[in-house]
Amino acid sequence: MKVLAISEGELARGFALAGIETWTVSDADQASEALAEIVSSGEYGIVIMDEKLSSGLDKQVVRALARCNGPMLVSIPAELRWRDTETLPQDDYVARLIRRAVGYQLNVRL
Repeated sequence: MKVLAISEGELARGFALAGIETWTVSDADQASEALAEIVSSGEYGIVIMDEKLSSGLDKQVVRALARCNGPMLVSIPAELRWRDTETLPQDDYVARLIRRAVGYQLNVRL
């Protein structure tokens, strides 16, 4: 399974240093075009994208991604920061990814 990161400038360099193939885009419109190409190619299993870009994706591209069997889109915050666990939302993004992959809700208490 191939992994691809779609991001802007500095973040793309970080992924490249980690050995992940990267596509650099300048805005959400370019990210939408890139994601549409990736969906139609079927070449990648996981696409990592900055949440700022993913929040502005074209709705038709998002629907096409949801209808196909892959790739899985993983949105990450470009600005990493420490957060207190009490301030995290109940249904965070990772929980939604697990629910999508597994098919049902898992509740884990640490």
